[in-house]
Amino acid sequence: MTEAVSTIKNTLESYGDFDGKSVLLFSGGRDSSIVASAFCKAFPQGELHLLYVNNGVFSDVDAPFKQYEVIKNLHPDIQITFETREV
Repeated sequence: MTEAVSTIKNTLESYGDFDGKSVLLFSGGRDSSIVASAFCKAFPQGELHLLYVNNGVFSDVDAPFKQYEVIKNLHPDIQITFETREV
């Protein structure tokens, strides 16, 4: 996880105008959950907006909502919002 945090921090800070706010396409799976958590660790004063697009492929439609709650509980000081869109 340390490498993921460093990579995210270095990559986003390389943009001179990065303001600590980010949008992440979020499936609720392991990969996007790890990226969300790494962002929160890299930018403890940041804002993260998770966007879940329900395309009908994912069988467990509650998973993204549950995982969003897990991430919020792990990082209570970070402003995290969650939005879902239907395709």
